[in-house]
Parts: sequence; C-alpha cells; structure tokens
Amino acid sequence: MRLGDAMRLGIMIHPRQAFNASVRYSEVVASCALSAAGYGGYSYRGAIGDTLDRHMRCPVCNGPQTVRFIIMCLNDTHRWSREKIADWVDTIDETPKESVIEEGELVAV
Repeated sequence: MRLGDAMRLGIMIHPRQAFNASVRYSEVVASCALSAAGYGGYSYRGAIGDTLDRHMRCPVCNGPQTVRFIIMCLNDTHRWSREKIADWVDTIDETPKESVIEEGELVAV
C-alpha cells in the first residue's frame, strides 16, 4: 500500500488531526499524519527503499531530512492538513500505484 493512500484511510478512521503526537481528547481520538498512515494500514518494515527512509528536503523550510521527519515537520511545525501531506507524499512515492500479491511476489498492475 502506498503511504499517501494509507494516510487517507487513516484520516477516515480518525478525522481529527493531532499535532506533536497521536492523542486522545476525551473520547475522541486524533492522529497526526504519520499515525494516520499506520491506522490506514501502512506497514513500515524498514526495508531498503521504503518511502519513509528516503532523504529529501522539506518543501517549506528546505531542511534536509528523511520523509518520516518531513511528514512530522509538515504536520507539527507547518500545520499542513493531513490531506495536503498525503498529496505531497504522492509526488515523491515511487511505490507502484496498484500492486497485487501473485504467488508470493509483489507485481505491479
């Protein structure tokens, strides 16, 4: 699953955005952009080439960092919406748009 797609699914599960952490406001759960991806089914395996481990520059402050930390920077510092972050992630994610498991192998469709 692509990171941006998982983020959008997580946003549907937790519509309220959190800043600086995933938090519980009374009985309403909120999630930051990175947590939304996890709730949406993104599975980080630490594999070489994973989108979260790519090094780039923040599109706002131009600071060099991994995508994981850029997502946190956009969410917590620049206060981008999670949908806008997901749109940005789509522009840099090299994972095939659709993929299926076929006899134990990942195949682009």
